[in-house]
Amino acid sequence: MSAWEELIEKYQDYADAPVPAKTGSLAQWILESGRGTSVLAKEHLNFGGLKFRQRMVGYAEPVDYRGSDGEMTTYCKFSSLGEFIKGYWHFVDSGPYTEWRNNCGSPGAYVRYLASSGYAADPSYVPKVTALFGEAADLMHVDGGVRPLEPGNSNAIEPSLPDWHELRAKYLNVRTSPVLGIVLHDTAGSGSHNDTIYLSNPQDGRKVSVDFTVERDGSIWKLNPDLRAHYCNHAGRSTAWRGFRNAQVNSVTVGIEIVQKSDLSLSPVYTDAQVTSVARLCAWLTHEFDLRASDITTHRQIITDGSRSDPRKFPFDTPNGFWAKYWECFGRRSQFVASLGQGEDDAEGELLTNAA
Repeated sequence: MSAWEELIEKYQDYADAPVPAKTGSLAQWILESGRGTSVLAKEHLNFGGLKFRQRMVGYAEPVDYRGSDGEMTTYCKFSSLGEFIKGYWHFVDSGPYTEWRNNCGSPGAYVRYLASSGYAADPSYVPKVTALFGEAADLMHVDGGVRPLEPGNSNAIEPSLPDWHELRAKYLNVRTSPVLGIVLHDTAGSGSHNDTIYLSNPQDGRKVSVDFTVERDGSIWKLNPDLRAHYCNHAGRSTAWRGFRNAQVNSVTVGIEIVQKSDLSLSPVYTDAQVTSVARLCAWLTHEFDLRASDITTHRQIITDGSRSDPRKFPFDTPNGFWAKYWECFGRRSQFVASLGQGEDDAEGELLTNAA
């Protein structure tokens, strides 16, 4: 489990702040840390872009760090995820934001209050964070954000059923539990249609299978004839996800293998058509099985022995990457791209707004 996932689990159990403020603050952390990917988050467990102040003595250590504004500044370094959560709320409670309790009836009210009190210099900070309330609510498993198809969302659209080819997998199991999540993999094989053929009927004694493959040309292959009746052997060994372990993970998830060569030598590593098809398939699956975006995970995130890192180099958080294409299926692409703080054509970079 990644530090970001652990942070979310810990925050779900945190009881010293009301749910709207927790949802708003988590949306801040999504933006500030790039969903846990910033150097400040990975090396110093500072997911909120918190600059060091004297009032943080005893809660954090000072560390010099060059933020996204290009300036070298002293930030907070936390000793643990729990200390970051405690430190964030001390930062808010002991600074110029002490009236936050009177401004937390909704995530928006909380974030607007912080911004009006000088929390961040970026004039676009509030709309950027607001665009992430739905994702934050999904991660917290609360009804505090905009749902993809909520009637009040005038741009909401329903994801369409993607086109696919069918090829039945040899190894199928009887599914007795509902579909609760989606696991993304890469095949690490030949990078061709042969990977799909192999997963439909392995000839090397391995009893592996997968629900879908997505090939380089964007074609989707459905290997599980009935997703509600069967599950496949796509993860299994040394995996853990939301209390399920090993084969249990397979029994409650749908697996998608993204066709990729073992040495990542293909150029581009993933085609635009491939990324688009993965996103559209995931959007349809989340709608079909009443899932949330936070129910989409990767093999790397659920492996417990460190033996897998797939889907390797898959473009998730870029202006034209997986999540942008996923939210486009719900009519929310512009909100997601705005949350990145980048233009449509900008390269992926560290996401940090240097909130003070």
